[in-house]
Amino acid sequence: MDESRFDPVAGTLRLSRAGLFGLIRSKGDPSLLDPDVAEELRGASVATAAGAVDPRLERAVVALARPLIRLSLEATRDAGAIHHHGWIDSHLAVVVSTTSAVVDGGDVVAIPRPLWPSYAARLISLGPRDRPKVADPVVLAAGLLEAIAAPGQGFDISDLEALLDHEEEVPQPWLELLSCMSRLPVARWRLGAWWNTEVESPRARLLEVIDSQAGMVLITHPAQQARRYRQIRLDPITPSQAWRLLCALLPPLDEVAEPLVS
Repeated sequence: MDESRFDPVAGTLRLSRAGLFGLIRSKGDPSLLDPDVAEELRGASVATAAGAVDPRLERAVVALARPLIRLSLEATRDAGAIHHHGWIDSHLAVVVSTTSAVVDGGDVVAIPRPLWPSYAARLISLGPRDRPKVADPVVLAAGLLEAIAAPGQGFDISDLEALLDHEEEVPQPWLELLSCMSRLPVARWRLGAWWNTEVESPRARLLEVIDSQAGMVLITHPAQQARRYRQIRLDPITPSQAWRLLCALLPPLDEVAEPLVS
């Protein structure tokens, strides 16, 4: 990608891969930067001529170098996938947005930690949706959902029935919903967080949702049994429920042990 750029007037920051990982490895001490990276960051106004990190970026660099929580958000729509990689400490959430699933350079945003759920809701375009016309959860083969979520499929109910494993029992309301979702633009977002605790390191949580105007469904992965295909569970949820799950994803600070190795 292009070299790093910091515009303090516009309040925008873009870091190259070298600049991002240089700052992470330096733990906020520019004297530890590789000379080529240090020159790039000085040219981008990320570091001053004297070699220090610009004071306006110091807190963000601390969060990058010593995060208490790491985040990964993948939002997939018809246009493709956008990936958001996050570093969170007790004060800030620093998010790097890129088209790569691998942590890479990209546009950087730093927001106060309490505002993270609101920012994430904007990234996934969380808003009003029809309530799914199903009541109970359903368990089905993961491959069926992948086929439904792929763009341009348009499955009839009879098509879905033909794709079911002979042991699967999918109620008619679910078949109707899945058929409807296969004909609409579908978004899918997967948000993961991980952190250290005193008893389990790292601890992780995952929130995964299929989102369409026909409704939203939560994806979970039940314990695997002796089945031919990997299974998933789908639960109908509302945007309000999705918001509450989003707010509950990050752990309280008193549950977090030492910072992660970034």
